[in-house]
Amino acid sequence: ISIIVPGGRHVHRAALRPKPLLGVRATVLPGSFACGSTSRTVIAVTAGSTIMGQRGAIEVKLPPGFVASCSADDFRPRPALPSTARCRSLTSSAGEAARVVVYWRSLFGASSLSPPYEFSFRLTNSNSSAARGWSITLFEGDNQEFAVDGSRVEGIQAYEPCRAMAAMSLRREDSSIVSIVIHPGLDLPAAFDMILRLE
Repeated sequence: ISIIVPGGRHVHRAALRPKPLLGVRATVLPGSFACGSTSRTVIAVTAGSTIMGQRGAIEVKLPPGFVASCSADDFRPRPALPSTARCRSLTSSAGEAARVVVYWRSLFGASSLSPPYEFSFRLTNSNSSAARGWSITLFEGDNQEFAVDGSRVEGIQAYEPCRAMAAMSLRREDSSIVSIVIHPGLDLPAAFDMILRLE
């Protein structure tokens, strides 16, 4: 838009429609799927807007019932996050969801940060099988001043906790075969899939 103001000067104004902050794609990789269990969980961000400048933050909102910890032994930044990255966890209160905020003060010479990147922290699963409600927001600057991107609900590939099967027994058949017997205690659907993890 070009406007002539008093004095004969031309003033040009432009209005741009901002793109929606819904481009973040991420995957939640838990160490355990059991309800109420605690393990190291990895958040892998695979797509999203570039975070410009030396300082920024990533906020992860957790579903109801999940609890996170960001102590020195629990938090691990992975490449390409800078080694200066730190983490703080906030518990749910007054209707606000529990959150994890990863932030940094320097990129050591780089001028921006772009996906992919990932980080891990300690997470205690909800005692319920409902795990919907993960969301991620990317910020530029100190104190989460300017949001540059966020996630749709379907943009987060999450998981649903399951009840642990306590009625399980092991029997050694010979030196190379061990039988595992599981009594689920409930009717299983025809399409039931089981993942057995041995550590």
